[in-house]
Amino acid sequence: MYTFIYDENELHKFFNIVLPPLTDNEVYFVSLSARKKYLEEGNTILDGSSEMFERKLIEKKDWNLFLRTIRRYECSDGAYISLEGKPYPNDAMIVYMNFNPCDVIKAYEEFIMDSTKNMMALALGRGSSPDYFKRIQHNLMTAMHHSRGTKHYVDIDIDFFEGTKNVKSLQIILNVLREKNVQFFVIETHGGYHVLIKVNTIHFNYMEIMKEIQEDSTKIKDIMNNSQGMVPLPGTLQAGFEVKVLYDLSSF
Repeated sequence: MYTFIYDENELHKFFNIVLPPLTDNEVYFVSLSARKKYLEEGNTILDGSSEMFERKLIEKKDWNLFLRTIRRYECSDGAYISLEGKPYPNDAMIVYMNFNPCDVIKAYEEFIMDSTKNMMALALGRGSSPDYFKRIQHNLMTAMHHSRGTKHYVDIDIDFFEGTKNVKSLQIILNVLREKNVQFFVIETHGGYHVLIKVNTIHFNYMEIMKEIQEDSTKIKDIMNNSQGMVPLPGTLQAGFEVKVLYDLSSF
């Protein structure tokens, strides 16, 4: 049995406090991923570094709808398998969520333009094939993922060298943000932390300062601006690790 939610209260708190509101054009975007780096040594189920699948849209900020969507990821063994028919192990899987909403109008525009281009190429015999249209749902969801709506947050992804993750090193970063009157949420993950920063409170080049902190640290492996737009979902398991928002370290 695949199990992802370890604490419904933690998930609910994230929904109430961190999850941004939606405009009429926006939806939330969630998905599953199986990460190769969390597989046991010698396990060759995944050829690539990750596999994103089961992408879902949540069309309004409604707790019952949100919970139901995440619960539906929890199903029988064998529901998530590789191309060779091997089941993905639960302890290599993650529930991801876009920390900013997706704009359905932008997504539809991208999808229509891409579909039209492929239809014309197919009609003229110029490289496209019916395979594009067989994967029409996949292509629509890809457009959804690309089409960011309101930019509520930016995310600083902080990775530590193995065995060195600690709050003391994190506090150096958080102190800088507090001094600049920045509002943020700290999410603890398997290998480090994500710091979701409220965009409307940023008034300085934060990444320049972050890189200086990284260069001075012997424990922090990398500090990145998360351009992928996704974070492991608090209240769920990330390859067996309990993802959570550290509200006592956050400033909001």
